[in-house]
Amino acid sequence: MNSWVLLSLCLAHIIADFYFQEDKFCREKAERKVKSPFMYLHALVIGAVSWVAIPELDFWKYALLIVGSHWLIDVGKAYLSPKLWTFLLDQLLHFVILFLVAANFLPQKAMPLQYLDILPDIFLPGLLLAVLFCMKPTNIMIKLILERYQIGEASSCQDIKNAGGLIGNQNVCLLCCLF
Repeated sequence: MNSWVLLSLCLAHIIADFYFQEDKFCREKAERKVKSPFMYLHALVIGAVSWVAIPELDFWKYALLIVGSHWLIDVGKAYLSPKLWTFLLDQLLHFVILFLVAANFLPQKAMPLQYLDILPDIFLPGLLLAVLFCMKPTNIMIKLILERYQIGEASSCQDIKNAGGLIGNQNVCLLCCLF
């Protein structure tokens, strides 16, 4: 397996699944489920960003596999209640697909991400992935965890504006302090 392919696909997934998708699109997908045009658009964006991360002509079949599997996983998730376990299962299934793709695709040239690995003491591509993961995906996980608890007069963490984001973004500050 080429670890650069896996790292590139993971970074593409984090960017497309969390940063290129607005909250209103997520709500619309949850409400309309398979009838939502955003369900299809989102899967296509995931595939396109994956192909940008692995810019080889032969990758089109894998990009199509990523589009189809992402769509199927997201449709299945839309019919489940939005809980921490559904979020984690959704992400686990996406990453299993990316792992399988990385295990089967052999690139013919260097990945664009490899050109970011220019610092002698810091693995910049890995740091970039860690920072992006610690922001929005972690914010969502923290929000889902906090929804189980009532804090003060609030009936849920929905009443505490951006609670997950506040705590999740502190993780980025801590991560950056380590470097």
